Amino acid sequence: MIIVVAQLVGVVLFFAGTLTLGARLRKCPTLAVARQTSLISHGLFHAGLLIPVVVGAFCPGLRQFDVILNWPALPAALWWKVVGGIVLIVGLAFALASHAALALLGNGAASFILSNCVVAGSVYRCVRNPLALGWYLTWLGLAWLGGSTYLTLYLLLAHIPAHIFFLKHFEELELSIRFGDRYQQYKQSVPFLIPGWRATP
Repeated sequence: MIIVVAQLVGVVLFFAGTLTLGARLRKCPTLAVARQTSLISHGLFHAGLLIPVVVGAFCPGLRQFDVILNWPALPAALWWKVVGGIVLIVGLAFALASHAALALLGNGAASFILSNCVVAGSVYRCVRNPLALGWYLTWLGLAWLGGSTYLTLYLLLAHIPAHIFFLKHFEELELSIRFGDRYQQYKQSVPFLIPGWRATP
């Protein structure tokens, strides 16, 4: 039960942190503040979203959340496993391609090492947030493979919405400040989260 509380509290803290960082950036939209708040936001993501869900996957484990809460598990149908496996593989592919693109094209990383340019190649040609998409799909795939009703609802109703709010409320502004017109052109040319094949500027 402790990890369930930690996950829910983590979402609330991440959401509150996003509001605070967004307000700070709107009040003082400078390059220095954008870089500083971006690094802080990575720490908030790890503390509020990443660590609680990763720890929970091992202790108590994907299959134990529903037992702890006395909730019914997802139906043990084969198609849940098949869909979960496919979604997991697609999610990992997006995540791995995103990490590679950030390193090779942006000289940065997913966390704490900020890219020094707009990454518009590789998987970033078809979606602006492939790493986030990969993260969502990976965890949904794991939830479905594990048959967890709780983890599915937690992801769909709390974890993913909080992170999408972060992307829209904070990260897009931060990238606009750091990269200016180049990011704005990219933003207008490539879909936010649902992949589509459009030419980047």
